[in-house]
Amino acid sequence: MSGPWVGIDPGSVSTGIVVRHGNRLLWHTVVHREADEDVVRGVGVGPVYIALVLCHVRIGWESHYSGVGGYIPSIAVEGVVRPNPHVNRKNGNAVIDPGPAIGTGMVLGAILALYPRAVIVPPGGNGAGMLATYPHALITPGEMRRGLNRPAGDTAAVRHCRSAWDVAGQAPIHYARRSAGRAS
Repeated sequence: MSGPWVGIDPGSVSTGIVVRHGNRLLWHTVVHREADEDVVRGVGVGPVYIALVLCHVRIGWESHYSGVGGYIPSIAVEGVVRPNPHVNRKNGNAVIDPGPAIGTGMVLGAILALYPRAVIVPPGGNGAGMLATYPHALITPGEMRRGLNRPAGDTAAVRHCRSAWDVAGQAPIHYARRSAGRAS
């Protein structure tokens, strides 16, 4: 598919969304959860945040519905992997909190429920490329001042959009693999 892609980096606190056509950034936003909605289970993600994420995905998709060159945007979302409950730390193994992974899974599930044909791109390295490979709108002024010939950092909120950018960039490959799998 050569048309635009809506790339989504789902998260339990922040979700990055971009509309990408080739190497052109057409639109981007970061949706941020301001408060814990779920104090009973301790996940934090609830219906308000999920609805806000879905609303912004739809805004990105609909704002480019007529498409570039007549194409309708396709949806790509970063998947999740089963979390390892133990992480090696300097002082031995530590047990991690699975709440963020559960919350991210809830956001991913909501996206897939609304867009069941979305392409799922595996996690791992999305948003961590060299800064020079990202559109300038996805680079903070502070990052610009320190130079673009270095890996992207993970402290700026826009990092979620960089991840979504990479997800949208990988989507055609994963779409082709999925389509080839259906044909066999």
